[in-house]
Amino acid sequence: MQHTLTLEAANWEQRGISARDAGKHVEAEAHFARSVAEAPDRAISWLGLALSQIDQERISEAIASLYRARDLSPKSGVIGHLLDSLKGHNPARAPESYVNWL
Repeated sequence: MQHTLTLEAANWEQRGISARDAGKHVEAEAHFARSVAEAPDRAISWLGLALSQIDQERISEAIASLYRARDLSPKSGVIGHLLDSLKGHNPARAPESYVNWL
């Protein structure tokens, strides 16, 4: 699948990352939401949106965002592991692709 990334979407994505790193979770969510509106086929933006929702303890919304991210990047161990964890599936070990990413 081809991922479209406009300069505007990239800017919103980067702002979301910076806001989340600073602990500004509401702001991060708003930035990631703008990024996915601009480039809805970017799994990384959907993941960022989900993480900012997790940070705000909005789990059902985070699960919905992770499903969208997984649809776009089905082989991502990070996305799959987070989704399984939030749904209550606790595998003994995270997938190797997630462990390697860390």
